[in-house]
Amino acid sequence: MQQSLKAIKYEGTIAIIGFLSGAKVQSSVLECLTHICTARGVYVGSRQQMEEMVAAIEANDIHPYVDSKVFSLEQAKEAYEYQWNKGHVGKISIKIT
Repeated sequence: MQQSLKAIKYEGTIAIIGFLSGAKVQSSVLECLTHICTARGVYVGSRQQMEEMVAAIEANDIHPYVDSKVFSLEQAKEAYEYQWNKGHVGKISIKIT
């Protein structure tokens, strides 16, 4: 949370996932007020639900569709333009070497 508060833009939103297990250092509501931002908890389901979803994905052989074009890290701007111009089908890949 401290890292997020350092990086957050004015009136930005911090999504908190998995905070129920606790943290060594917990931020206060006052810190969000002083950074003029919103902290929002996100519920992503239980571990059992995740395990059932993974089993269903594996049982039904579900895979994401990834566009055949792969960009290098140096081509990140071109990858963004490619996505913006809707020239892709599925996910866009950037290879980091």
